[in-house]
Amino acid sequence: MTNTPPAPVRRIAWLDALRVLCCYLVIVNHSYDAIGIAAISRPVRLVSFMILFSVKIAVPIFLMISGWTLLRKEDTVKKSLSRFARIALVYVVFSAVYEINSCGTIRPAYFLETILTQPITNAYWYLITYAGLLLMLPFLQKIARGMRRGEFFYYFAVSILFISVYPMAVKYLHLPAYSDHFRIPLFGTHVCYVFLGYFLLHEKLPRIPAWALVCLPLLCAAGATVLTEYSFLSSQGTNYLFMDNIALPPTLISSACVFLLFSRMNVQGKTAAVLSHLGRLSFGVYLLSDLVLMRLEPVFDLLMTAMHPLAAVTLYQLLTFAVSLAGAQLLTKIPLIRKLV
Repeated sequence: MTNTPPAPVRRIAWLDALRVLCCYLVIVNHSYDAIGIAAISRPVRLVSFMILFSVKIAVPIFLMISGWTLLRKEDTVKKSLSRFARIALVYVVFSAVYEINSCGTIRPAYFLETILTQPITNAYWYLITYAGLLLMLPFLQKIARGMRRGEFFYYFAVSILFISVYPMAVKYLHLPAYSDHFRIPLFGTHVCYVFLGYFLLHEKLPRIPAWALVCLPLLCAAGATVLTEYSFLSSQGTNYLFMDNIALPPTLISSACVFLLFSRMNVQGKTAAVLSHLGRLSFGVYLLSDLVLMRLEPVFDLLMTAMHPLAAVTLYQLLTFAVSLAGAQLLTKIPLIRKLV
């Protein structure tokens, strides 16, 4: 009897579109302040804040994609450990690339201590977080599949109250913060977004008009911008990024809206094939983007002398995405590396 090879995993075009978009938004998030928030005019600063809070959806949507794609499965402990080992290996290998870029060599003891205690570059905190989620995955899968609709509502009510709404009340209504001894890790920000991605498409919910899914994120970004500008002025530019927290209502609402909006895409044919290819490259883009941002800083400095700061930083971000995309394509040609990315 001949063994039939397993069927290739069918890619979903709208998920790939989201992956590509969020990779670019990560680049924007890591470079929006390259123009120097403290030194620019107020109108430019307001636009920069608006951009910042528009791109904050990247990490939540990545987590929601993981929720939708992974919680539907029933992985064994062995499979989850395999996923974890891949991410851990990616983290070590590409952290080594950044270390060599910074120091020209790897100092083994220092390198090991560094990557165990902190991400070697700004973007890699997500790899550490994701690795932890993968270790919990078999249990999260069982929880998600066993939860009824009412239990999901209870879960999100508790999560949103304590990680999203109450911190806003503490900040702006001056309510007392609750004790550090009150800990509910199952209701944490990252797990909440993973469950939310699963829930939004698993449960039949009332259909929200497309115009609302577009307008709500814009209103949320505008509201966060107003609050941040107030904090910037009142603190004289020293303490103003409270709204940067991805658990807070503006980012939570915006992420859910964009996720639902993209889920309605019906892309087929060549466009779907292009999105599929770009989606496969998105992880490589993410891994390389901070490195490319560093390498292109001289180009950005040159752009700043030739055009408006917002135009310069936008071109810098687009160039970074293009170079990272080319680099990700090259990674797929390296025999061992392509299995990781």
